[in-house]
Amino acid sequence: MGIQPTTAFPLELRHIVRGFRGVLDSGETDRFERAFAGFTGAVHAVAAGSGTAAFHLLLSSAARLRPGRDEVILPAYSVPTLIHAVRRSGLRPVYCDVDPETLNMDLDSMAAAVNDRTLVLVPFHLFGFPMEMGQALEIGRDREVFVFEDACQALGATLGNRPVGSLGDAGFFSLCKGKIISTFRGGVVVTNDDVLAAAVRDLGQVLPAPGAGFRGLQPLLMTALSLAMRPGVYGAFHSVIERFKSTTVHESFHPVRFTGYGAGLARTLLDSTEAWVRERRGNGEAIMSGLRDDDGLILPRIIPGAEPSYNHVPVVFRDIRRLERAQRLLRNRGIDTARMYERPVHRIYPELGYPEHPDPFPGASFVAPRLLTLPSHPYLTPNDIGVMVETVRESA
Repeated sequence: MGIQPTTAFPLELRHIVRGFRGVLDSGETDRFERAFAGFTGAVHAVAAGSGTAAFHLLLSSAARLRPGRDEVILPAYSVPTLIHAVRRSGLRPVYCDVDPETLNMDLDSMAAAVNDRTLVLVPFHLFGFPMEMGQALEIGRDREVFVFEDACQALGATLGNRPVGSLGDAGFFSLCKGKIISTFRGGVVVTNDDVLAAAVRDLGQVLPAPGAGFRGLQPLLMTALSLAMRPGVYGAFHSVIERFKSTTVHESFHPVRFTGYGAGLARTLLDSTEAWVRERRGNGEAIMSGLRDDDGLILPRIIPGAEPSYNHVPVVFRDIRRLERAQRLLRNRGIDTARMYERPVHRIYPELGYPEHPDPFPGASFVAPRLLTLPSHPYLTPNDIGVMVETVRESA
């Protein structure tokens, strides 16, 4: 039976083969970085071994450029592993709440977390839905705080006709599994700041290369990923594929450089990214339109001027039992879904010192166990979208 995977993009053999130009030509990484900068509307781009590694390079550069500050403000509902990049950079993570209506930073909570020790604000364009940037940019300007956009899930999204990631002092993207496009592992920093770009590049050059095992296996991993993302293969081998999905929080991370093969592959994938994002946008809009009048659900409010890229369609269920019922029914009808981050970061890491009562971040604690992501990728058919909408509504 065919099963639609939680996320996918139409990776083909021609893309995989063209990745080898990065193995044969050492200049391919530079060409990819220039192409990525152009795609995201930035002056500079610097590739790294993962989105978390890209974030680490930005934070370490910021700490060198503005010594004496050590706090990084992030949303409490976000990728838990970002905390490792903060700590590895010698900095202190500070969290703020999220708005259940947008799933992005609660602006009042964000502003309240800023003080004289704040080095960086990290607006998060979660699931490809742009966050309102005006207040963060104003704080950055008035308080001399860096604004680094987490655009890992938002390649192709725009705000006010500008690509996200290029709105603040810098942005960082992920090319790891489950993103708009993927090289299995990879990340990119983008910025318009010449000084910041030079600092990031200098630090990136001293990162170790990925292990020889990964470099040798990367084309084979991408071939396997290409097959696994296809509904027919995903369904036939679902039990095997499930074993390779990450279900635990990583305890640490080790930043490395991007591979030449990854650069060759990613530059090829960029040629199709705009078209794939248009398909995601159409699918996402159709799903949200079909669910919009269901009072038992909270769909992300799209802010004025935003064009999401729909890495997924996030749906918050007011009733957790309904979520579980919907997920089970969808799986039985050939649609795989994901729970993503089922606990907010301040509950995953109790050593952060946030109290149990009262909960400092009630929005994050409400969203985390109630959010289900629906697929929006280009392999979806109109029938799949109809099944999703009908099934979620039926679960009430």
